[in-house]
Amino acid sequence: MLDLISRNWWAYLIRGILAILFGLVIWTRPLAGTGFLVWLFGIFVFVEGIFAVVAAFGGRKGNPNWWAVFIQGLVGILIGIVMFTNPLMTAVFFVRLLGLWAIIVGVFRIVGALRLRTEVAGEWMHVVGGIITVLLGIIVIAWPAGGVLAFAWLIGLFAVLIGAFLIGVAMKARAAGKAVAA
Repeated sequence: MLDLISRNWWAYLIRGILAILFGLVIWTRPLAGTGFLVWLFGIFVFVEGIFAVVAAFGGRKGNPNWWAVFIQGLVGILIGIVMFTNPLMTAVFFVRLLGLWAIIVGVFRIVGALRLRTEVAGEWMHVVGGIITVLLGIIVIAWPAGGVLAFAWLIGLFAVLIGAFLIGVAMKARAAGKAVAA
C-alpha cells in the first residue's frame, strides 16, 4: 500500500489543492458554489431516473409492478431537470425543509422536557434547547438564503480541511517513497 501511495503522491497533492481551491471558491461565492453542487446532484438524480426507466421497461415481462420503477424513474428525471435548471431554488427548498424539521424537533424537545420535569433535574436546559431549535427553524424558513449560505460555508470549510489533509498525505507519501528508494 505504501508503494502505491508513494508512487502517486502527486495525485493526493493535486486533489488537496483542488479541494482547497473549491473551498475558497465556496467561501467567496457561496451561492454560486451551492448552486453548482445542487446542479451536479440534479444531474445524478436525472441520470439515475433514466436508468430506472430503462430498468422498468427491461423488467416489464413477468413483473406486474414494473410501473412503480417506471414512475420512480420519471420522478427522478423531472426532479433532476428542476434541480439543474434552477439549482438555487432547489437549495432554498431543501433549507426550508430543514427549517421545518428544526421547528418540529424543537417542539418535541420542549414537550418532552415539560413531561419529564418531575423525573429529570435541570429540565429547563432541555426546554431552552428546544426553544433554540424552534428559533433556528423559524429563522431558516424566514431567511432561507442565510441557511444556504451557512451550508455553503460549512462545505467550504470541509473542503479546505480535507484539502489540507490530502496535501499532508502527499508530502508524507513522497518522503516515504524517497526513503524506500534510498
